[in-house]
Amino acid sequence: MTEHDNCSGCPEKDTCQAIYKQIGQAQGPSVAWKAIAAFLLPIVVFIIVLAVSERLLYNTISSEKLRTIAGVLSGIAASFVYILIVRAINAHLTNRTRDCALQGDARSKQKAD
Repeated sequence: MTEHDNCSGCPEKDTCQAIYKQIGQAQGPSVAWKAIAAFLLPIVVFIIVLAVSERLLYNTISSEKLRTIAGVLSGIAASFVYILIVRAINAHLTNRTRDCALQGDARSKQKAD
């Protein structure tokens, strides 16, 4: 069964196929790095901080349960701080991009004059 067989009885098949062709040909920046920064890196930060805190707290806290709780809490806190930093950077970059777009480039200023 081909993709056209699925659409054969649909009254919107021409419009639908045209839209999917447009979406497939759309040019834009890759979102892969944004996805990594949003989903993968907070987990990596959590794991690293958990491992480091376990090592650092080994001689300080004798109870294994308390060390684990302290490590998990510090990992959560570090991930939360990471997320706040990424959001702040993203807001700063978004504002800067918006300001540049509002000001326009030299070509648009020449046309306005």
